[in-house]
Amino acid sequence: MDFETHTNESQNPTDNLIKKVEGVFFQLMVFPNGRKRFLRLSRGAEDLLGYTEANFMEQSDLFYNNIYPECKILYLEKEKEISEQMGIFNFNFRFLLPDGKIMWLNVKSVPQKTDGGDYIWTGLFSDINDLKVQENKLVKVNHELEVLNAVNDIILNCGSIDQLLKMVCQSLVMVGGYKLVWIVDDNQIIKGEPNILPIASFESEQIPQVMDLKFEVPMHIDGPSARAILRRETVVTNNIYESEFFHAWIDKARAYGFHSQVSIPFGIKDKAYALNIYSGYVNTFDHHEIEILERVGNNISLAIAKIEEETKKKNYYYLLQERVKELTVLTELGLILRSEKTIELALSKIASLLPGGMQYPESTCVEIHYGELCFKGGEKGEVISAIEEQSLLSNEVKLSIKVTVCKSEETQCFLDFFDEEKLVLRHALRKIQLFIDNYLTLEQLKHSESNLNSVFGNTDVGYLLLDLDGKIITFNRQVSRELFKLFKVKITEGMNLAEDVLKFRAANFISHFLSAKINLKRSEYESYYEYKGRSKYFVVSIFPVLSDTKVCLSVCLTLKDVTKSKLAEMESKQITSDLIVRNRDLEQFSFMISHNLRAPVVNLSGLTQQLKEQLPEEEKEYVINSILTSTSRIEGVINDINKVLMIKHSSETAKSKVSVVKLLDELQSYFVEVNSERKPEFHIDLKDVESIESNKAYIESVFYNLISNAVKFAKPESPAKIKIWTVRKKDKLVIHFKDDGIGIDLEKHQHNVFKLYNRFHNHIEGKGMGLYMTKTQIRLLGGDIEVHSSPNKGTEFIITLPVD
Repeated sequence: MDFETHTNESQNPTDNLIKKVEGVFFQLMVFPNGRKRFLRLSRGAEDLLGYTEANFMEQSDLFYNNIYPECKILYLEKEKEISEQMGIFNFNFRFLLPDGKIMWLNVKSVPQKTDGGDYIWTGLFSDINDLKVQENKLVKVNHELEVLNAVNDIILNCGSIDQLLKMVCQSLVMVGGYKLVWIVDDNQIIKGEPNILPIASFESEQIPQVMDLKFEVPMHIDGPSARAILRRETVVTNNIYESEFFHAWIDKARAYGFHSQVSIPFGIKDKAYALNIYSGYVNTFDHHEIEILERVGNNISLAIAKIEEETKKKNYYYLLQERVKELTVLTELGLILRSEKTIELALSKIASLLPGGMQYPESTCVEIHYGELCFKGGEKGEVISAIEEQSLLSNEVKLSIKVTVCKSEETQCFLDFFDEEKLVLRHALRKIQLFIDNYLTLEQLKHSESNLNSVFGNTDVGYLLLDLDGKIITFNRQVSRELFKLFKVKITEGMNLAEDVLKFRAANFISHFLSAKINLKRSEYESYYEYKGRSKYFVVSIFPVLSDTKVCLSVCLTLKDVTKSKLAEMESKQITSDLIVRNRDLEQFSFMISHNLRAPVVNLSGLTQQLKEQLPEEEKEYVINSILTSTSRIEGVINDINKVLMIKHSSETAKSKVSVVKLLDELQSYFVEVNSERKPEFHIDLKDVESIESNKAYIESVFYNLISNAVKFAKPESPAKIKIWTVRKKDKLVIHFKDDGIGIDLEKHQHNVFKLYNRFHNHIEGKGMGLYMTKTQIRLLGGDIEVHSSPNKGTEFIITLPVD
């Protein structure tokens, strides 16, 4: 830390003391007329007092004239008192040495009165300088601690920064004994103001009342206060009269008795202050005292930070309370608008409610103007400030809300309306506008209610008019009947459609209701219900009812039963789907006939022609055998076609309880017995199902074909390993058939796996009908089948069947 330090001859009685000898013996004659003369002084007089024995002998008043002025009066008074009492004179005093320095002495003497009325004082002058220095240092330290404690007490009890700074200045003067203390902040320094204006100050009673506390001293960048603030360093001037900083103010300093000055910086973050302290002594501010004062500055900084933090908390709490008031008012306003049936009563209650949402409820007046009507809340007085919001209603009537803050004790600190208060006012106006526009629209609807009822009551479309909260305003008989059938609820006005009627089926409605209300556009969706075991389909249309100014006033819902058209559409789609399947089957039959029947028919034609000719018996027998072979092939194809047609033309599949566990046990035993040389290995897990309701013949056929394929197409080097397991998914049963056989190359044959007479391994006997029949049967059961396979990595068939 840099200090600006100057030294001079001390005016502080405890400074610049010189130790001489321990003591000087003396005899002093005091004559009745008061004259004094030393009779004897020991040889150490010059070493202790600075004067020789001869000096004191020749100049009878030399000793008394060099007693320090403040001590001399007390010395003489004490001496007179002891001479009258004839006691022991014991007194400590300061003595001026010839070189102008001061030392502390103690005198101990006893008077003796002579017959002539004279007094002879016999005694000893002792050097107590070191003792007094230590004593004064202790007093100084105690005094500094007293100052620090006094400031800390102030810090603990101050609630504002202004009060804190003023009381610190006062305490440093009153307790610290300084002549003047003042504080300046960095605003004036940064702005380069020519004069310093303290933000807090206090002066000693010894300073004349005419003192100008504006400190009209020309400022420059290197002045003590500026340096303390800008450089954040303590600036000490221990002799004002030798400092260039005080040349322009030297006369005032002399008049006020200032000799030393210190500027202590303190502050928080970017805000800086300087604590300026003036003393009536030269060299007042030693290292220890500066440390104490810097601690004072640091403590003030901490106190300011704490006060600011507490102030912020109070402000946040205050603002939070204000927001709570505003939200409470808006909530209550909404309740009023939902519960009141007339505009006049609603506006009257709102006018009384709104002052409670302002900064100063007791001093706020609210006026709501609706056309020629006026509704007031709160007491009106002398106006300080006012704001007003207004709008034009759908019926061309003017609506306005005016808020007035009136003069009172609580509004002395009023500056302006909060932005949140203005927002509350706008929200209130908006809500009232919607309420009135909706009210007027509903009144118009009520006037034409009879016409609406005559129209809506004789239509097959259900109508519901809802308010913006989803509550039923009015409805026709058709929608009432339909909703009662579906939800067993008799609807009434005021019911909330989502909460009181639709309940757990309300999600779709809410989504489209909000879309229509917010986007101001029609929204439509289709809904499905079960009624008495039959399917019912409805088209629900939701559209906003708008005012002339395109404001949504209410929402209309229409409910149209489209079950007949929907079922017809579904039937049409099913017929189309069946036609596509039948067409695909016809293509298969066409292929089967052209591919499988053409060759044997051609053979029959040729062979028959040969029989007409004269053939040897051997050739005739060969031709007849060939005819029988071709006929057998034709018969086989016809049987295959007959099987397919029998399955296809079954209009219904008779259902019964099929034990999947038992069926697979039987099939497992069968295939193990039939393939005794290469017994297949089965791994079956049916934890999710034991039995199903289905067509037993179809299920047996499907299971047989899939297991047969796994056994037939096993790898040559090992028996088939077949894994079968089930997974239940809500109303579906998924059955997996997985083997480790030679597999199918699906990249080549993916689209032909389930077609007629498609074979992928010619070295194994087969017709290529099994998978076609399997898929056909599964589809007739309402299920589906898919395949996953690759060469030499096995095949997995996944069947999905509907279950109850």
